[in-house]
Amino acid sequence: MAETSLKPYHIDRIGEVTAVSRQCFDRQHPSLGKIKRTCGKGVAEAWLVTILADINEFCGVKTKLTTKQMADLAQMITTEYSYLTAAEIMLFAQRMKGGRYGQFYGTIDPQVILIALRDRFLPERYNALTAIEEEEKAKEREQWAKEAVSREEYQRLKQSGELKDYISEELWEKVQKNSRK
Repeated sequence: MAETSLKPYHIDRIGEVTAVSRQCFDRQHPSLGKIKRTCGKGVAEAWLVTILADINEFCGVKTKLTTKQMADLAQMITTEYSYLTAAEIMLFAQRMKGGRYGQFYGTIDPQVILIALRDRFLPERYNALTAIEEEEKAKEREQWAKEAVSREEYQRLKQSGELKDYISEELWEKVQKNSRK
């Protein structure tokens, strides 16, 4: 189960997974919480350690994160931010490596990573999810507008009996009952 669930999120695929940042916020990706429930807490944390190790190796600083620091950081993130998806974590790591949230000076500090996640990435995530939701609502409104009929058209369909062709039988019965009142 663990290999199947996390295979698409192998660290070697970080560029592919994060190529279109908007897709990282798609709810189809498993959350850290779901990974913990389906694969085990240890698997979620071990996967996150591989992401942190990638940041650790990438950054050109003298003092790197220790194995214990990475394990503690992974545990803290999987506990505190269990709602983040694997793709979102990879996007955060890619942006962290790219310097979007600042840079490290001489040492990689786990608190700097946590602060960047909380203060920089989470607001970006919120804005992205809000924009996606607004676009989905706009599409729904557009679809509704295409399918909607005017009051006059509704009355005409109702009087001619054609309305029955457009709605469910249950709804038609309700329309008929309301018409008799």
